[in-house]
Amino acid sequence: MDNSVYSKVDYDSMLASKKQVLAAQINCLNILKNIDSYKDLRKKEFMLKLKVKNNFKEIKESLSRINENMPKKAYDELKEIEKINKTEKILTKTSGEKEDRKGKVSKEALRESSIEEELLNIQKRLAHLN
Repeated sequence: MDNSVYSKVDYDSMLASKKQVLAAQINCLNILKNIDSYKDLRKKEFMLKLKVKNNFKEIKESLSRINENMPKKAYDELKEIEKINKTEKILTKTSGEKEDRKGKVSKEALRESSIEEELLNIQKRLAHLN
């Protein structure tokens, strides 16, 4: 005995529901396609990130090789000059530079700081010669 239940569906509603099912299948396939392309893009992104990481590693190694090959005395002098320049900047900021109402440093303060810088440079040269 067959316990099947049948219902009468008119042709137009059957056609509309078939169209909807096919449209849903098309949307699912498009989603799958998009997921696959997303996975491919993520793989490419990962590979590019690895290349960038390797490039940075190579650059870091080459810089360390350059630093190793650089004469130590010149390197130390450059570091010392950088430290002195930093301290000079700090000193000029804290020495109370003259500022006008708008907060700009006056020309006199700039001249004084440039003169002080020149004096320090000359003193460094004299110390280096001695």
